[in-house]
Amino acid sequence: MKNNEKTGAAAYSLLHALEHLTADTNRLTVWPPVTKSAAINEYQALIDQAERIVLKAKDLKHEVTGRF
Repeated sequence: MKNNEKTGAAAYSLLHALEHLTADTNRLTVWPPVTKSAAINEYQALIDQAERIVLKAKDLKHEVTGRF
């Protein structure tokens, strides 16, 4: 049962991170950055968030399956 709880917590964490990414993406759609440097910073932050989500997903896969 402990593994199920671990997997559930990791899945919840992934969903929560995806919600934040979606919210930030929606915010940029509604209120686009005014300057080029602000746009670069905002979009780089989105890329960083997406990369962290992919790493979390890979960790979850490794934890569940025991392989990479």
